[in-house]
Amino acid sequence: MGSLGVALVSVALLAVVTLFVVDTDLGAAGRERELSTARVIVATLRSTYAARGAWRASSLTPVGELARSTGLGLELITSGRRLLDVASAGAAGASKVFPIIVDGRRVGTALVGFPASGLTSQEVRLRHAIAVAVAAASAMAALVALTAAAIASRRLVAPVRSLTEAARRLGAGDLGSRVGEVVAPREIDELARTFDGMAAHLQRADASRRAIVADLAHELRTPLAVLRAELEALELGVEELTPAAVSSLDDEVRRLSRLVEDLQVLAAAEAAGLSLRREDVDLAAIAVEAADRMGALFSERAVELTTELTPTTILADAGRVEQLVVNLLSNAAKFTPAGGRVALKVERDQQTARVVVSDTGIGIPPEEQGKVFERFFRGEAAHGVPGSGVGLAVVSELAAAHGGSVDVESTPGAGTRVTVSFPFLGAPWAPRI
Repeated sequence: MGSLGVALVSVALLAVVTLFVVDTDLGAAGRERELSTARVIVATLRSTYAARGAWRASSLTPVGELARSTGLGLELITSGRRLLDVASAGAAGASKVFPIIVDGRRVGTALVGFPASGLTSQEVRLRHAIAVAVAAASAMAALVALTAAAIASRRLVAPVRSLTEAARRLGAGDLGSRVGEVVAPREIDELARTFDGMAAHLQRADASRRAIVADLAHELRTPLAVLRAELEALELGVEELTPAAVSSLDDEVRRLSRLVEDLQVLAAAEAAGLSLRREDVDLAAIAVEAADRMGALFSERAVELTTELTPTTILADAGRVEQLVVNLLSNAAKFTPAGGRVALKVERDQQTARVVVSDTGIGIPPEEQGKVFERFFRGEAAHGVPGSGVGLAVVSELAAAHGGSVDVESTPGAGTRVTVSFPFLGAPWAPRI
């Protein structure tokens, strides 16, 4: 009985220490992640103001959505006015004040609210799972003999130590920390897999945030540099404020505006899987509407647009699919010289319905064809062609949201063929009147 008592006390102490260490490390990791997100928000506010020289409500919307999606509260105050007020159900903890400094001048103050516990809901569930698993192990130790208790203790200590060490590394900022395979009871093994899943999710989220910030910084750098250079030239008297100079500045501002609009479209496309309004729609009718919308562009560029449309019923969001077809046609028109042709087809077989856009344009080099659906990617041939490099990324996201796929075939100098495939209902179609 004495040995059993020692074993039970040891198990209890181990449970307390494990929960304390995991709770402390997860809390530290959560606070560091939230502070990092707050810094990204402040940096985004700073760049937003610097890009326009003033606060604009339309440019603050994406920042508010970023704060809301990460569970943070956000207030933007300038000159005694509250320009932005984002309330988050989870942001019930302490708040931190961040000054917005642009060119050495304070242009506003950001008040960021943090969750009370510092933990996300997934981390709270993980903490609860640890408590449940440790409690189960303790109850098992109380019901078995001294030998069984000793064996159970040996089987529990190693994986819990691995979990604790992995949590400590994660709390220190090592997002690649994993528990890995463990030889342990089912509950601890499940806990280890849950921990590894959470760590992988945090790593993907961190990589995604870094990629978005890097892409945004890269895309904003060129127009901002041009604007700064031209404004400095005007300020120093090197150039005069002529209509041509104003037009050049306006071109760069419009480029920035298009970039912001494209980013909003891409964000909406990436979330389309959660907001699609699916109904039975005729893919051919949608293609006709898209072709009508793009008719003026093709006429302006002296490019011939032909259609070959087979009425086909699919289950889809008509507005999103039309946006997809418009992006394909716009992309084909931009890269097809005057006198060239673009063909729009809707076809089907027993399994799929397809939208095919082919052109006689400049084509895509083989080494670039695997990258054309990446956001912000622009190949060598795109220099001098208006655009931000998100059109085909939107196509890819919308196709995936509908359970479809996108394929590209291209020959440099001969043209490109892009095929979007959708699951086919297989039901008889009825022509639209």
